[in-house]
Amino acid sequence: MVVMKTYFERTYQLNIVLLLFIAGAQLANALAAILNANVLNSLLKLNLRAFGHAVALEIGAWLLFSVLLYAQQYLMGVVIQKMSLLLRQDIMRQLSRRPYAVYHEESSDTYGSWLTNDITMIEEQGFKNVYSVAKAIVGTLVSVAVLLTYHWSLVLLTFILSAVTTGLPQLLSKQMARASVETARSNERFLSGVHDLLAGFDTLFSFDKTAHLVTGVTKYGQALATAKIRQNTINTTASIIGVIANVSSQILTMAWTGVLALQKLTTVGATVSTSQLASTVYNGVANLGTEFNAIRSVQPILAKYHLNAVPQHNSHKVTNNLADTGLVIRQLTFTYDQQPALGPVDLRVPAASKAAITGDSGVGKSTLLNILAGKLSGYQGSVKIGGQELKNLSLAELHRMVLYIDQIPYVFNDTIRENVTLGDPYSDKPIWAALKESDLADFVAAQPQGLDTPVGENGRLFSGGQRQRLALARGLLRHKKVLLIDEGTNSLSHAAAISVENQFLQLPDTTVLFVTHQLHQENRQLFDQVLQLQPATA
Repeated sequence: MVVMKTYFERTYQLNIVLLLFIAGAQLANALAAILNANVLNSLLKLNLRAFGHAVALEIGAWLLFSVLLYAQQYLMGVVIQKMSLLLRQDIMRQLSRRPYAVYHEESSDTYGSWLTNDITMIEEQGFKNVYSVAKAIVGTLVSVAVLLTYHWSLVLLTFILSAVTTGLPQLLSKQMARASVETARSNERFLSGVHDLLAGFDTLFSFDKTAHLVTGVTKYGQALATAKIRQNTINTTASIIGVIANVSSQILTMAWTGVLALQKLTTVGATVSTSQLASTVYNGVANLGTEFNAIRSVQPILAKYHLNAVPQHNSHKVTNNLADTGLVIRQLTFTYDQQPALGPVDLRVPAASKAAITGDSGVGKSTLLNILAGKLSGYQGSVKIGGQELKNLSLAELHRMVLYIDQIPYVFNDTIRENVTLGDPYSDKPIWAALKESDLADFVAAQPQGLDTPVGENGRLFSGGQRQRLALARGLLRHKKVLLIDEGTNSLSHAAAISVENQFLQLPDTTVLFVTHQLHQENRQLFDQVLQLQPATA
């Protein structure tokens, strides 16, 4: 409850107004119940004037209740969406602070499910049920206060029956929590599986196997359906138990009021009023058990986000400007699962020089660049950039200087501008300068909307070579002085590869480490040194 509580606290002003609407609606409902008793009593006395007056007042009470109920429901929707947005922001903030390796312990589809399916579940079973609990509590307090004016024994009976009505659904609380977690996990697996199927459409099309899309979604859909059916079955069982207890309690309350009326301890009209008030109490209380169970069931979902975790800071690390961009690597080694993956490597790359890293597959070329890019820690040996030990550098300082470009740079489904700036507020002038320096300016200028041209899903507007130039433009815009290029031209044609390689090899004042399986003779002389990595040794 601690995590969920914070979102109600952060929207406390709106929640206070919402509680006033809830209280007002419950008071109007209680007033209508009292007036209902007056209607019956005046009818029994054959007092037409009193009867008409009571009916008019009851209609007014119900109209007031309707207005307050509308305001309550509208504001509830507004507040829930505001809290959901805050929760999404907190989840993304927590993800943005995760170390590279920890972030990649889950797939992007899983994180997508957190932000969609999980949030929907938290809205329905968490936030909405908190308001339902508030409504039940306020309604119960108001109704009990009115029942007390009829006879104290009605309050005692109401408390006893309320305890029974509340307690019975609690028997299924653990099952509901497990079912909610399993449904959330099934949603994650479904989203991941479907995304994988759709991403592989071109491959399936080439082999005339597009029917596999139906087979695949059936498999993932059946697993999700099974989890949802189980969750619905448990929730329905809890609700039915509550309904049975609720109806039984209402009948007993009305019967006891009749006994009191026969003993002339209350009016006959009170049987109608107490029945309505008891209905408010038992309807609220009957659902309290289910609602508390539902609220508890989302706690494991919130817990997996680790929103209370203290973010990892690098305040103890160096944030001064680096003296230069030279690289010095000595006896660098790295292991995966106790198996040697790299090294030992010794390498010196003076500032602004260009170095090629070659070698067979599996010798650790990408591992080397991932270490230099700050993605992998736990290495052995020494790595210095600009005279500073890599382990002592903050990620902010490292990323300020270093640009990592992989084989297929990611392109967001947005405009060219946003793909270059990545949301930073750059003016057009430096953007065009970076595009010109990366040899993309003519291509962008030829697009119908220039910088504001959408690139399409998966960056379909760009060819492989243009993707590399786009990644280069991102770095040039930010004046990156160290380029780490991991197999950046392997997927390009020979001519496109030469063009892209010449582009970054001719950048002055920029240190370049270029990993490749093979060098091209046409520009081999542009590299200041070539290092061939050897298989890692223990």
